[in-house]
Amino acid sequence: MKEDYYNYEGPVAAIDILGYGELLKNYGIKYIKENIVDQLQIAETTARYFTNREIRLSTGNLSDPMSGAYNILPILFSDTIIAITTGETTLNKKLADLSMASMCRFCEIMMQKAFEKNIALRGAISYGKCYISIEPLYYIGKPIYEIFKLEKEQEWAGITIADNAKKYLGKTHRHTEYEVPFKKERKKMKVINWTFSPDKPDFDKCFNSKDEEVLDKKENTIEFYEKMGSYKHFVEEDEETKARRKKEVEKAMKEIEKIYNIKYE
Repeated sequence: MKEDYYNYEGPVAAIDILGYGELLKNYGIKYIKENIVDQLQIAETTARYFTNREIRLSTGNLSDPMSGAYNILPILFSDTIIAITTGETTLNKKLADLSMASMCRFCEIMMQKAFEKNIALRGAISYGKCYISIEPLYYIGKPIYEIFKLEKEQEWAGITIADNAKKYLGKTHRHTEYEVPFKKERKKMKVINWTFSPDKPDFDKCFNSKDEEVLDKKENTIEFYEKMGSYKHFVEEDEETKARRKKEVEKAMKEIEKIYNIKYE
């Protein structure tokens, strides 16, 4: 075996690509590769960069861009993305919190990048002990079972956070509490707030179907987007603030490209 995480303990995410069959049928494998697989690397490296930056700022270590790295290890199998973190989480709660923060940021960015490509995602994050091997590949554990069950029951595009992961959540706008639409009921849960973006998704293209179940998911997703209202922060910005934010984003993107050898598209 080349690498494994046999006694892994930390956050686990499972994210389903909604309408995967139609995407594959209408656009082919190359479309999935360019708009999902390539975006996984961007989301992972961006999450790593910002988590590392927060660690450096909190510890005063500003010199090493790789210090405290909490990498996300995502694997795409057919229509499902499974992700874990590779940083040490078992030493103390602070490290577990940082690992969870990195996973939440990854899921937020992945939702945003997918919506930019008119692709809707639905998923869940759990936390716990698993047996994981990269070669041969297998994922075994209660948290994995829980997130697949939780993910399939949701009636929207969004990512929920299981109850067993809540205690590792820090104070950030990246998650919020919401009445999540499930198949039989609505349940108040912690969820990823992916709406903190200046770009509004084209929900008609993301849910391009006349099927009633798909349309219900679209309406539930739009309802969440409007209720969160995080995008209004960008709408209400004056021109000077917009220009400053744009400059900061461009600077961060260039630094990420240089450090991690990727190209934003």
